[in-house]
Amino acid sequence: MTKKQRDIFEAAKKLFYKFGVKKVTVEEICEEANASKMTFYKYFTNKMELAKAVIDDFYESGIEKHEAMMQSDIPVEEKFRKTFELKIENALTVEMDFVSTLFIQADDELLKHLEQWTQKRMEITKDWFEQMQQNGLVMKELNFPIFMVYTESLQNFVMNEETMSFFGTTEKLVRAVSRIFLYGIAENKK
Repeated sequence: MTKKQRDIFEAAKKLFYKFGVKKVTVEEICEEANASKMTFYKYFTNKMELAKAVIDDFYESGIEKHEAMMQSDIPVEEKFRKTFELKIENALTVEMDFVSTLFIQADDELLKHLEQWTQKRMEITKDWFEQMQQNGLVMKELNFPIFMVYTESLQNFVMNEETMSFFGTTEKLVRAVSRIFLYGIAENKK
């Protein structure tokens, strides 16, 4: 990427993460990047293509961090906990409007793009689940399809606009759901 292309990309990322894809205009991206619209269109076909690039960067970064952690020498129990810490860390970089744009208000083009990431994340999740199960951190009676039904129900809870409004920030939402996922609704005394 050229410097100017990187400037536009970083400006879009900052604005998308804060306000969501739909609320941000090409003009606002150009203003933030100190670039002209002509320069914008030299590097990006349209705002949606830039949004896809930002989404790709978001997921690739998360996957790289997860894979590095899974390959590290830390104990398996620590890897289990770190998986959720990485989710919280990623959540801190985005606001609710970005999440809402991606999962609730997305148009067909964006949904199709996200489906590709969903498949990739599914493969990674299955590998993680099987490794954690082999290491005794996930119940043996639980199979992957049941685990996915459970996680889907949590995701539906998370992506509900009413749920989002109760928590106010992505960080609070992800922290609460991660605790529910790991410990149920009981108070964790550790």
